Amino acid sequence: MDELLVEIGRRLESEYLDKYVDEEFLRWIFNSVVEIQGTFEHVCNGFEMGGRSPFLLAAGGYNRVEKKIQFFDLSLAMTKNEVHNDMKVRDSRSIIATNILMVNTLLHELEHVNQEKKRRNDDSFEAYLLNAQEDRQESISTYDFIPGERFAENIATKRTMGILNSMSIIVPEIYEYVEQRRNFHIIKGYIDEVNQCMVYPVKRYADRHGIDFADMSLEEAIATYPELEDRLFYGLPISDEEYFQVRAKAGLANARTSYSLW
Repeated sequence: MDELLVEIGRRLESEYLDKYVDEEFLRWIFNSVVEIQGTFEHVCNGFEMGGRSPFLLAAGGYNRVEKKIQFFDLSLAMTKNEVHNDMKVRDSRSIIATNILMVNTLLHELEHVNQEKKRRNDDSFEAYLLNAQEDRQESISTYDFIPGERFAENIATKRTMGILNSMSIIVPEIYEYVEQRRNFHIIKGYIDEVNQCMVYPVKRYADRHGIDFADMSLEEAIATYPELEDRLFYGLPISDEEYFQVRAKAGLANARTSYSLW
């Protein structure tokens, strides 16, 4: 995967500095990641551009039933909007910033494909939580604490930061925003905005759907993953001090008003 991230960065610099990424480029990333991850059976109907999003403000999506990834009609427009309004980039850097976020969206959806493989083959806490959300109805109101969404965005933004690290053209504002976006997304699920309190995402998800985690005690999971980075990834408890420490790193991403992923 690391070699592919470097190659994505190289192609972005050599072919897409002054134009937006196209279907050919996105399809190449799609095919490359599917081959590396060995997930063709879960997305055998490929990558599709166009169509109306079934969810408000979603730029892309993975359809598990039809086994395909879609970039919807408004994906580019929505990503440009995030660059202009949230990232605050409105000059010549806006094209590369938009391209980076388009790639991030695709990497997010490709991780959802990979989650299908993990659910079936892994014996891990991540797979356990992915299976716990199987066949449950979700909505925008649950987005911030859905395990699979949190996992996908965390992994995608880490890979996107890897792409940026490989590029010779350095645009600190873009790297910083992607990092801020990752911190924003991973910390937002800890706040129950309705009740104005902090509740860790796994508990919020379990309470929402009446899930009993008797098969794997959360106490055991907390003991297994004591590091803050791991607890944030899995949505396990953190302290107030840790919450504000991470929230401070969210920076401009705190202003985000839209979800470009699903």
